[in-house]
Amino acid sequence: MLRTIRSLRWFGWYAVSTGLLAALAPNLLLSLFGMPATTEVWPRVAGMLVGFIGVLHMNVSPIDLRRYAMTTVILRLSVPLIFGWWVIAGVGPWQLLFFAGADVVGAIATLWSLRADQQTGNPRQTSAIAH
Repeated sequence: MLRTIRSLRWFGWYAVSTGLLAALAPNLLLSLFGMPATTEVWPRVAGMLVGFIGVLHMNVSPIDLRRYAMTTVILRLSVPLIFGWWVIAGVGPWQLLFFAGADVVGAIATLWSLRADQQTGNPRQTSAIAH
């Protein structure tokens, strides 16, 4: 499970970094993707939530929960579908899809790591969720 732990931890750092940037300087982050500046609080709220999710990833990953890791894969792979729907529905700009890319890459890395760890037969597995 070492690869899976590492994958979740790296995605956690990405989420914390992006979340902090969105919470503290949302217009800087928006401008990087060609999106208009805002005075709304919602990008900051979203940044806080993304950062919190990152902290969860970093703190849960050493526990080595396969179910948690697989749930993150499913949720992260759903992001481009949801963002795509918002773009098609006209409630979000197309640049939202850039943010979904990191989720897809992170999900694939975690999925690959889960499979690699399973093949190596790493016995270290705890499932606090199942108990």
